[in-house]
Amino acid sequence: MATDPASSLIAQFPNHIIHLTDTSGLPILSSVSSDSPSPTDTEAALTGLTATYLQAQETASRLNMGVPKRITIETEKGGVVVVQSSITAPQSSSSSLPSSSSSPPLSSSTEDTSSPISRDRGPKPDPTAQPSKGEPAQPRVPTLISTIIAPSATQMAEARLATWSVEAMGRKFQKVWLAEQDEQRQSRDIGDEEDKNSN
Repeated sequence: MATDPASSLIAQFPNHIIHLTDTSGLPILSSVSSDSPSPTDTEAALTGLTATYLQAQETASRLNMGVPKRITIETEKGGVVVVQSSITAPQSSSSSLPSSSSSPPLSSSTEDTSSPISRDRGPKPDPTAQPSKGEPAQPRVPTLISTIIAPSATQMAEARLATWSVEAMGRKFQKVWLAEQDEQRQSRDIGDEEDKNSN
């Protein structure tokens, strides 16, 4: 029986917390999950860490320091280690999609802008993207945020390896998402052309 890649990745690092979300806070992959309608303390903490990473990105950008590739936090006395990184989006193969390396959370225009984590969860078209005249708006490929938590500094190497593995999986997710968007767009274009010819 084939093993689910996400489950296999999590199983490789049983002592680590692995969490991958989009910028709205929607989990794509997580070793922390529950059936409770309300988030657990750990889930709430992970959401907070994602928000903090996004704030760090924004601060670095305002200071003209560039976009942080990875941020590592190590607590005192060799305690818990947190490694966070962002996975920026590839470009569309059939159209020019804007890069989402500095894009806002993918959420509706009615979101609570006081928080970097949108309350309206889920990958959605970026409302700030302005289409060219006569062209439909193109959705941005979601930027993903990886958070890896190791129980101690002695497992820093494993945390980095987990980070690279999650980043690779995140890029695969983005490519699949992008391919699906391209396919849907091409289907709409074909349908519009057929309707135009029939008229």
